[in-house]
Amino acid sequence: GIVGIQNHGNTCFMNAVIQCLSNTEPLLSYFLCEQYKEDIKRANKYNAKRFGTKGELTESLAVLLKSLWMNQLVYTADKSTDFKAIVSKYGSQYRGNFQHDVQEFLIWLLDKVHEDLNIATKKKYRANKQQYISIYKNTHTTKQSSIGRCDDDVAAEAMANHSRCNNSFIHDLFQAMYRSSLTCPSCSQQSNTFDPFLSVSLPIPR
Repeated sequence: GIVGIQNHGNTCFMNAVIQCLSNTEPLLSYFLCEQYKEDIKRANKYNAKRFGTKGELTESLAVLLKSLWMNQLVYTADKSTDFKAIVSKYGSQYRGNFQHDVQEFLIWLLDKVHEDLNIATKKKYRANKQQYISIYKNTHTTKQSSIGRCDDDVAAEAMANHSRCNNSFIHDLFQAMYRSSLTCPSCSQQSNTFDPFLSVSLPIPR
């Protein structure tokens, strides 16, 4: 795990992401123990042929991670070259040798790997009960709102709805939810919603 990754042009943004992911122990174990292979097989039956890369990107990522950590598969420049080529194949914005934003690449990579591993069989979301508060002419009306409901119940419902269509090791490991609140200025009642995310930006203090 102390091996560096060669820079192929301006690929330091890509290398930084790979190094961070390679030091995320649950993810690393998932790939080193080859648990991902069974999920790719299951996902290909439902989703990856249409939404993912048919496992190609995930397999290339696994080979690269293994080469950084396993003695029997030593890292060489061709491992990261092959990975970059597959990234360029499925992400036209990453073709060439230009610099890119690290977080944007992280989100893109996690999304593609998620789709390769997504074993959910459903592709239609259900409407959550906590959708919105509408205010018109100082009158307060609600439709399927979260008012009076426990946050735990509302959050569980939102996650269950999301998981119907998104079920992968990537989401199990990285996914969390934002809690957003809307308060009616007339009656002061509050409606809360929960939205899933895989990464969040944090400011670096000076």
